[in-house]
Amino acid sequence: MDEEILSRLAACERSNRRLTRLTVFLLFIGAGGVVVGSSVSTAGAFTDRDTSPVPQVLELSELLIVDERGVVRVRIGGDLPDAVIQGRRTPRGDGAAGVILYDTTGQERGGYITTDSSGHIGLTLDSRYRQTAVFRADSSGSTTLRLWTDDEAVELRVNKEGGRLNVLRDAKVVLQLPEIADPVSTSTCTDLRELRAQHEAEAVMKACMRTMPATACRKCLGRP
Repeated sequence: MDEEILSRLAACERSNRRLTRLTVFLLFIGAGGVVVGSSVSTAGAFTDRDTSPVPQVLELSELLIVDERGVVRVRIGGDLPDAVIQGRRTPRGDGAAGVILYDTTGQERGGYITTDSSGHIGLTLDSRYRQTAVFRADSSGSTTLRLWTDDEAVELRVNKEGGRLNVLRDAKVVLQLPEIADPVSTSTCTDLRELRAQHEAEAVMKACMRTMPATACRKCLGRP
Protein backbone atom coordinates (compact mmCIF):
# COMPACT_ATOMS: atom_id res chain seq x y z
CA MET A 1 0.00 0.00 0.00
CA ASP A 2 2.77 2.38 0.95
CA GLU A 3 4.65 1.59 -2.25
CA GLU A 4 1.56 2.36 -4.35
CA ILE A 5 1.11 5.74 -2.67
CA LEU A 6 4.76 6.62 -3.18
CA SER A 7 4.53 5.64 -6.83
CA ARG A 8 1.52 7.89 -7.36
CA LEU A 9 3.22 10.81 -5.61
CA ALA A 10 6.28 10.43 -7.84
CA ALA A 11 4.07 10.44 -10.94
CA CYS A 12 2.33 13.61 -9.75
CA GLU A 13 5.67 15.35 -9.19
CA ARG A 14 6.84 14.45 -12.70
CA SER A 15 3.57 15.77 -14.13
CA ASN A 16 3.90 19.01 -12.16
CA ARG A 17 7.44 19.54 -13.44
CA ARG A 18 6.26 19.12 -17.04
CA LEU A 19 3.39 21.57 -16.49
CA THR A 20 5.77 24.10 -14.93
CA ARG A 21 8.15 23.93 -17.89
CA LEU A 22 5.24 24.29 -20.32
CA THR A 23 3.86 27.28 -18.44
CA VAL A 24 7.23 29.04 -18.45
CA PHE A 25 7.62 28.38 -22.16
CA LEU A 26 4.16 29.75 -22.94
CA LEU A 27 4.81 32.86 -20.83
CA PHE A 28 8.08 33.44 -22.68
CA ILE A 29 6.38 33.12 -26.05
CA GLY A 30 3.60 35.43 -24.93
CA ALA A 31 6.04 38.06 -23.70
CA GLY A 32 7.96 37.84 -26.94
CA GLY A 33 4.77 38.41 -28.85
CA VAL A 34 4.04 41.54 -26.82
CA VAL A 35 7.54 42.91 -27.46
CA VAL A 36 7.37 42.16 -31.15
CA GLY A 37 3.90 43.63 -31.36
CA SER A 38 5.04 46.77 -29.57
CA SER A 39 8.02 47.11 -31.87
CA VAL A 40 5.85 46.80 -34.92
CA SER A 41 3.38 49.31 -33.50
CA THR A 42 6.16 51.78 -32.63
CA ALA A 43 7.80 51.39 -35.99
CA GLY A 44 4.47 52.03 -37.61
CA ALA A 45 4.05 55.21 -35.56
CA PHE A 46 7.46 56.53 -36.65
CA THR A 47 6.71 55.60 -40.23
CA ASP A 48 3.41 57.45 -40.12
CA ARG A 49 5.08 60.51 -38.60
CA ASP A 50 7.95 60.52 -41.07
CA THR A 51 5.65 60.28 -44.06
CA SER A 52 3.14 62.86 -42.84
CA PRO A 53 3.15 66.16 -44.78
CA VAL A 54 5.36 68.89 -43.26
CA PRO A 55 4.67 72.59 -43.96
CA GLN A 56 7.42 73.98 -46.18
CA VAL A 57 6.58 77.69 -45.82
CA LEU A 58 5.45 79.67 -42.77
CA GLU A 59 4.18 83.11 -43.76
CA LEU A 60 3.86 85.67 -40.95
CA SER A 61 3.92 89.43 -40.50
CA GLU A 62 5.40 89.13 -37.00
CA LEU A 63 6.77 86.46 -34.67
CA LEU A 64 7.36 87.04 -30.94
CA ILE A 65 9.55 84.86 -28.71
CA VAL A 66 8.84 85.23 -24.98
CA ASP A 67 10.65 83.97 -21.88
CA GLU A 68 9.14 82.03 -18.97
CA ARG A 69 7.76 85.28 -17.51
CA GLY A 70 6.05 86.28 -20.73
CA VAL A 71 8.53 89.06 -21.56
CA VAL A 72 9.16 89.48 -25.29
CA ARG A 73 12.84 88.68 -25.91
CA VAL A 74 12.91 88.42 -29.72
CA ARG A 75 10.71 90.11 -32.31
CA ILE A 76 10.85 89.19 -35.99
CA GLY A 77 8.70 91.45 -38.10
CA GLY A 78 8.09 92.94 -41.50
CA ASP A 79 7.02 96.29 -40.03
CA LEU A 80 8.87 96.85 -36.77
CA PRO A 81 7.51 99.32 -34.20
CA ASP A 82 9.51 102.31 -32.96
CA ALA A 83 12.06 101.65 -30.24
CA VAL A 84 11.15 102.22 -26.59
CA ILE A 85 14.14 103.35 -24.50
CA GLN A 86 13.72 104.00 -20.78
CA GLY A 87 9.96 103.97 -21.27
CA ARG A 88 10.03 106.61 -24.02
CA ARG A 89 9.10 105.98 -27.63
CA THR A 90 11.99 106.73 -29.99
CA PRO A 91 11.12 106.93 -33.72
CA ARG A 92 13.39 104.94 -36.01
CA GLY A 93 13.12 107.60 -38.69
CA ASP A 94 12.20 105.06 -41.36
CA GLY A 95 10.14 101.93 -41.77
CA ALA A 96 12.10 98.83 -40.83
CA ALA A 97 11.95 95.05 -41.02
CA GLY A 98 14.14 92.48 -39.33
CA VAL A 99 14.98 91.07 -35.90
CA ILE A 100 14.94 92.97 -32.60
CA LEU A 101 16.39 91.62 -29.33
CA TYR A 102 15.20 92.58 -25.83
CA ASP A 103 16.62 92.08 -22.34
CA THR A 104 14.81 90.65 -19.31
CA THR A 105 13.07 93.98 -18.67
CA GLY A 106 11.67 94.19 -22.20
CA GLN A 107 14.14 96.93 -23.13
CA GLU A 108 15.33 96.87 -26.74
CA ARG A 109 19.05 96.03 -26.83
CA GLY A 110 19.81 95.74 -30.52
CA GLY A 111 18.78 94.24 -33.79
CA TYR A 112 19.47 93.34 -37.38
CA ILE A 113 17.25 95.35 -39.71
CA THR A 114 16.72 96.76 -43.17
CA THR A 115 15.12 100.16 -43.68
CA ASP A 116 12.43 100.95 -46.22
CA SER A 117 13.22 104.36 -47.74
CA SER A 118 16.99 104.61 -47.30
CA GLY A 119 17.67 100.98 -48.17
CA HIS A 120 20.21 100.60 -45.35
CA ILE A 121 20.91 97.29 -43.68
CA GLY A 122 22.50 97.30 -40.27
CA LEU A 123 23.36 95.52 -37.06
CA THR A 124 22.91 97.62 -33.92
CA LEU A 125 23.83 97.15 -30.25
CA ASP A 126 22.27 99.23 -27.48
CA SER A 127 22.86 99.83 -23.81
CA ARG A 128 19.80 100.38 -21.64
CA TYR A 129 20.10 104.11 -22.33
CA ARG A 130 21.20 104.58 -25.93
CA GLN A 131 22.65 102.97 -29.03
CA THR A 132 26.38 102.29 -28.71
CA ALA A 133 27.38 100.37 -31.84
CA VAL A 134 26.28 100.09 -35.45
CA PHE A 135 27.54 98.14 -38.44
CA ARG A 136 25.75 99.47 -41.51
CA ALA A 137 25.83 99.21 -45.29
CA ASP A 138 23.83 101.70 -47.33
CA SER A 139 22.21 101.11 -50.69
CA SER A 140 25.08 102.77 -52.59
CA GLY A 141 27.73 100.45 -51.15
CA SER A 142 29.24 102.62 -48.41
CA THR A 143 29.90 100.72 -45.18
CA THR A 144 30.38 102.03 -41.65
CA LEU A 145 31.34 100.46 -38.34
CA ARG A 146 30.91 102.85 -35.43
CA LEU A 147 31.44 102.30 -31.69
CA TRP A 148 30.72 105.10 -29.25
CA THR A 149 29.70 106.26 -25.82
CA ASP A 150 28.53 109.84 -25.38
CA ASP A 151 30.91 112.01 -27.49
CA GLU A 152 33.76 109.48 -27.66
CA ALA A 153 33.83 107.28 -30.75
CA VAL A 154 35.82 105.11 -33.11
CA GLU A 155 34.72 104.75 -36.73
CA LEU A 156 35.73 102.68 -39.70
CA ARG A 157 34.31 103.98 -42.97
CA VAL A 158 34.61 102.75 -46.54
CA ASN A 159 33.08 104.54 -49.52
CA LYS A 160 33.96 105.56 -53.07
CA GLU A 161 36.51 108.01 -51.66
CA GLY A 162 38.41 105.22 -49.87
CA GLY A 163 38.62 103.70 -46.44
CA ARG A 164 39.65 105.45 -43.23
CA LEU A 165 39.71 105.31 -39.47
CA ASN A 166 38.36 108.19 -37.38
CA VAL A 167 38.85 108.65 -33.64
CA LEU A 168 36.60 111.24 -32.00
CA ARG A 169 37.04 113.04 -28.68
CA ASP A 170 34.35 115.42 -27.48
CA ALA A 171 32.52 114.86 -30.78
CA LYS A 172 35.53 116.04 -32.82
CA VAL A 173 37.81 114.02 -35.08
CA VAL A 174 41.25 114.09 -33.44
CA LEU A 175 42.79 111.33 -35.54
CA GLN A 176 42.11 110.30 -39.12
CA LEU A 177 44.05 107.59 -40.95
CA PRO A 178 44.73 108.16 -43.75
CA GLU A 179 43.90 111.86 -43.77
CA ILE A 180 41.78 113.17 -46.63
CA ALA A 181 44.20 114.65 -49.16
CA ASP A 182 41.68 116.96 -50.83
CA PRO A 183 38.69 117.51 -48.51
CA VAL A 184 37.06 120.03 -50.88
CA SER A 185 36.51 117.33 -53.51
CA THR A 186 34.65 114.95 -51.19
CA SER A 187 30.90 114.41 -51.25
CA THR A 188 30.81 115.17 -47.52
CA CYS A 189 32.25 118.61 -48.16
CA THR A 190 29.72 119.23 -50.93
CA ASP A 191 26.87 118.42 -48.55
CA LEU A 192 28.33 120.66 -45.84
CA ARG A 193 28.69 123.59 -48.21
CA GLU A 194 25.01 123.27 -49.12
CA LEU A 195 24.10 123.41 -45.43
CA ARG A 196 25.71 126.84 -45.03
CA ALA A 197 22.67 128.44 -46.66
CA GLN A 198 20.35 126.92 -44.05
CA HIS A 199 22.40 126.91 -40.83
CA GLU A 200 24.81 129.12 -38.93
CA ALA A 201 28.47 128.81 -39.83
CA GLU A 202 29.46 127.50 -36.40
CA ALA A 203 26.83 124.76 -36.54
CA VAL A 204 28.09 123.64 -39.96
CA MET A 205 31.69 123.71 -38.71
CA LYS A 206 30.72 121.60 -35.71
CA ALA A 207 29.01 119.08 -37.98
CA CYS A 208 32.07 118.97 -40.22
CA MET A 209 34.41 118.25 -37.32
CA ARG A 210 32.44 115.09 -36.60
CA THR A 211 33.61 113.71 -39.95
CA MET A 212 37.10 115.17 -40.52
CA PRO A 213 39.85 117.03 -38.62
CA ALA A 214 39.59 120.79 -38.04
CA THR A 215 42.25 121.61 -40.67
CA ALA A 216 40.32 119.69 -43.33
CA CYS A 217 37.06 121.37 -42.29
CA ARG A 218 38.58 124.82 -42.67
CA LYS A 219 39.69 123.94 -46.20
CA CYS A 220 36.28 122.52 -47.02
CA LEU A 221 34.31 125.50 -45.71
CA GLY A 222 36.79 128.16 -46.79
CA ARG A 223 37.53 129.33 -43.28
CA PRO A 224 40.91 130.66 -42.09
